[in-house]
Amino acid sequence: MLGNDSIRILHVDDNISFTEIVAEFLEREGNDFVVETATNTDEGLERIKTETYDCVVSDYEMPGENGIRFLETVRDIYSDLPFILYTGKGDEAVASEAISAGVTDYLQKGTGTKQYKLLANRIENAVAQFRTNHRATKIQRRLQELSEVTHDVLWMAKADWSEMLFVNSAYEDIWGRSKEMLLDDPLDFMQGVHPDDKTQVTTSIERASEGKPVDFEFRVNADEDFRRWIWMQAEPICNDAGEPVRIAGFARDITERKQQRERFQAFIEQSTDVISVLNPDGTYQYQSPSSKRVLGYEPDELIGETSFNYVHPEDKEQLLATFSEGVNNPETTPIAEYRFKHKDGSWRWIESVGYNQLDNPAIEGGVVNSRDITERKQKEQKLQQTRKRMEFALNATDAVIWDWNVDAEQITFYPTEEELFGTAIETGSDLLGVAHPDDEQQIRDAVEHSLETGNPEDMEVRIRHGDSIRWIKSQGKPIHDDETTRMIGLARDVTDRKQREQRLERQNERMEKFVNIVSHDLRNPLNVAGLRLDMARQECDSEYLDDIDHALYRMEQLITNLLSLARKGQQVQEKELVEVATIAKRSWKSVATPNATLVTETEHTVEGDPSRLEQLFENLFRNAIEHAGDEVEITVTAVDGAVGFAVADDGPGIPEADREQIFNPGFSTAEDGTGFGLTIIQEIAEAHGWTCRVNQSDDGGARFEFLTQL
Repeated sequence: MLGNDSIRILHVDDNISFTEIVAEFLEREGNDFVVETATNTDEGLERIKTETYDCVVSDYEMPGENGIRFLETVRDIYSDLPFILYTGKGDEAVASEAISAGVTDYLQKGTGTKQYKLLANRIENAVAQFRTNHRATKIQRRLQELSEVTHDVLWMAKADWSEMLFVNSAYEDIWGRSKEMLLDDPLDFMQGVHPDDKTQVTTSIERASEGKPVDFEFRVNADEDFRRWIWMQAEPICNDAGEPVRIAGFARDITERKQQRERFQAFIEQSTDVISVLNPDGTYQYQSPSSKRVLGYEPDELIGETSFNYVHPEDKEQLLATFSEGVNNPETTPIAEYRFKHKDGSWRWIESVGYNQLDNPAIEGGVVNSRDITERKQKEQKLQQTRKRMEFALNATDAVIWDWNVDAEQITFYPTEEELFGTAIETGSDLLGVAHPDDEQQIRDAVEHSLETGNPEDMEVRIRHGDSIRWIKSQGKPIHDDETTRMIGLARDVTDRKQREQRLERQNERMEKFVNIVSHDLRNPLNVAGLRLDMARQECDSEYLDDIDHALYRMEQLITNLLSLARKGQQVQEKELVEVATIAKRSWKSVATPNATLVTETEHTVEGDPSRLEQLFENLFRNAIEHAGDEVEITVTAVDGAVGFAVADDGPGIPEADREQIFNPGFSTAEDGTGFGLTIIQEIAEAHGWTCRVNQSDDGGARFEFLTQL
């Protein structure tokens, strides 16, 4: 049965008794049948025009029009309404004529009730087919309407491309060719494909015919010089055996998106920054050519790789959080600084700005603009180190910061000047208010010179501190702004150092006299002994003569080193600004061996005597070569967290138990050492007012540190 839907039947027959019997039996056979009757074709036609029926059952021989003429009239009104010719006249001529007129079914009247069951079955089948076709037609019409709304080309063809089953009107606009030509020849669309793309298109449709989905882009429309770019996708439709029987797909005009991509491509290829396009999972889908220059990777080398795998472990978590924010919130523009692994294995500091372009059909990803900020970071780190050193220096000394408004003749001290000067300085005064009279001109000249040249000026002058005189060291620099001229600087009490220098100067003078006398008095008998030894060698040959010669040589070394030690320990009076690296390289030429290596990693400058500093470095280098061998590597660096420099080697180092006595005169771990080399180093450092300390280097060798500001 056909379910709950009733079937309305119009039975047309001039025999009223027969129509009543047929109606009774049909309604009995079909629970959903509703039978109405008409005794002639005119009445039947009127009913059909005013009522709705699912099926017409008509006799053939009736007064007026026969059943065939009635069928033709009905077909003019309803081309697909089920019409069953139910007649007592049954011959091939009638059947043939009925079929030609478009009859749905043909059934000859008979005797007995079985004919009504057969008729009911024919009616059910005819109505079922009619309704199915009607629904299919409606669906097809709606799909057709839907397909005409879209701008994409929707199509379906047989798997062997022998027939184009469907294509919508968008094809004509995009391809510039008619649907009729395509329906007549399914491969006619190839005539509208760019000649350079035909091989790719042919290969793709062949893959679809083999049952494989395809996705490709190509150019079409000869009338527009093939400027239309098309994105096509096709999927095979297979039977139960898995064999492709049809191919369905769509083609979309992506010309504008392609042009956007080309403009975007041109922009990023011209950019000096690295332009990357990332998928939402962080994998690269594009890298601009500058990737090679900035990161060392070829543009396509990272495609498909996860970007976070190249980020420094310490920066990964923060970068992931920033990246996720940009993906989840398209309106944000995240900025991040992190370390990225260069192709050569080094870490480069990178600054990246992200733009969410997932919804942009021309990009469909996250665009990241990256630039190398390693140099800037290094400068920031150096500045930070400088700040730390300044903080260390200020914390380690009793320095006072001063700010002098030259135009207003006002000076301000931070935090206080009372401890330094012994009293508060009145507003409007300057250093001349408390300076020693003999040093006033020096102060005036230094300030005037600094203001004229813009260079910083250092001076050591005496000031009145209550009832006493104190020495201060003042370092200042001019600053010019739009409104005022100022000088800022540091001042600290160096009275103890100056008094110590004066005592040392007097001691040095006495020591110089003493050493000259001693060295002169000792060298005379040594010279006599040397001459006598030469005469003895001429007269005799003894095994003891070499021992005497060696003893005399050692005494000469001791005298030379003692004299050098006494003189190197003198306080340095004349100083100049020198670069540590320059002095180290100059000293290296005097002691270097072919296999030894010097590395300088500092831009530190010091105030000192270049000649005596050369002696300091020469002794350090000789000591390293003597204890670590001819292939030693010596490194000159800055001292972290302090103002000073260090000299380190990769030799065996100095045992911790010996570090307190290595500077003692005569102490040496080398068999032929005099034990004065390191003592001279310490004396030169102290003569400059520096502190020398010894530690272990990163390579396990010896490390000598010189703190140049205390």
